[in-house]
Amino acid sequence: MADISPENIYDEFLKVADGGDEQAAKDFLVAHLNSFPENERAEIVAAFFDDAAKSAAADTIAVADFQKQALETVDGLGAMKKKLEEKDNLLKIKETI
Repeated sequence: MADISPENIYDEFLKVADGGDEQAAKDFLVAHLNSFPENERAEIVAAFFDDAAKSAAADTIAVADFQKQALETVDGLGAMKKKLEEKDNLLKIKETI
C-alpha cells in the first residue's frame, strides 16, 4: 500500500478508527507505519508488542485454568473409584459370609 503523507496520516487513520473496526485500525497502522513520524512508529510498535504480550498471557492463564479443572476432575474420579472399590470389597465380603 502506498504511504500517506505525514500531513494526512492522522486524518486517514481517524477515518478508519471512527468506523469502529479495531482490526481495520490495526491493519491501517501496519500498512502505513512508515508514514508516521519515527517516535510515533516506536510507540505503535510498542503498543502492538504490549497487545501481543497481554494476549499470550491471557492464553496462558486460560490453559492453566483448564489444566487445574482437569486435575480436579481426575482427583474427583479417583475418589469415586476408591469408594466404588470399597463398596465392591464389602459386597464380596458379604457374599462370603
